[in-house]
Amino acid sequence: MTRKSVDEGPFDLLEKRFVFLVSRVFFWVLCGAAAVALVAAIVVLLVNLVPAVKQKVEAPSKPAEISLSQADVEQVLAPQPSSKPDSRAGRAEPPASPSRPAETSKLAVPKDTLDPTLKAKIDTLRALFPSDKYAWESVYGSRPAETDFWGRVTSRETYLAKRGLEYTLGRVLSLYEGTAARVKVVEEATAVMSKFDLDRRGAAFDAWATLRRERETARQRELRVLEARYSADRRSAEARFAEEQNKKARGVKDALRYVGAAFAGIALVGLFLCFLAIERNTRMLKAMMEKNHLA
Repeated sequence: MTRKSVDEGPFDLLEKRFVFLVSRVFFWVLCGAAAVALVAAIVVLLVNLVPAVKQKVEAPSKPAEISLSQADVEQVLAPQPSSKPDSRAGRAEPPASPSRPAETSKLAVPKDTLDPTLKAKIDTLRALFPSDKYAWESVYGSRPAETDFWGRVTSRETYLAKRGLEYTLGRVLSLYEGTAARVKVVEEATAVMSKFDLDRRGAAFDAWATLRRERETARQRELRVLEARYSADRRSAEARFAEEQNKKARGVKDALRYVGAAFAGIALVGLFLCFLAIERNTRMLKAMMEKNHLA
């Protein structure tokens, strides 16, 4: 057995040819990569630990409340002849006849359900239309609806024989909810109608009601569009917020895995170097013992 074969083993050759040449550079490169990965993982973890911010959706401004004046009503009345002030008020559906007895109807907004304040305001408005000139309450007629084989009436139906001003007012009030809103509308009608001569109030009231219904219907349509858009924006914001939360949760999990991988890499480098150091020390001790034995 030669001296070289005794002193040098497989690990000695490995150390001379590879380990000693690249160990220092390899160690620092591997440690640097592990440190960079650790720092990056910690930064990613901290970023994803910041709570997601929910986007605030501003509620749209509601369309302005409808407000009519005498000038608005005059514009509607301008193309119409002024010699027939109540040509539309009190218009009949089919005329009542002895075979179709007429009966007085209830208010389009039933009297027994009216708030006392609203009822008082309606009475004030009604006082502007004397009963000898204008019909306030509507008149309904009754006519056969179904007959049997012998021509006998089996059921009857009620129809509007003569439309009163209260019917027109009721159609306007049906667009509003709540006593406060309805009181405001009746007060406006009273203020506007009081500025017209008695002979023109019937046509003016009908024009006011038509104009207010048109504008309020358009306003409510615009309001529904705005509400639908606002609801869609809120749903979109909720979806983005949920997606951001899920993304951050996944980021936290990934960052924790990266931190673990970085620590594991550093630990593996340390174990590998410890293994090489133990092997080298073992060989050195073995060589010293053999040398002492030969001596």
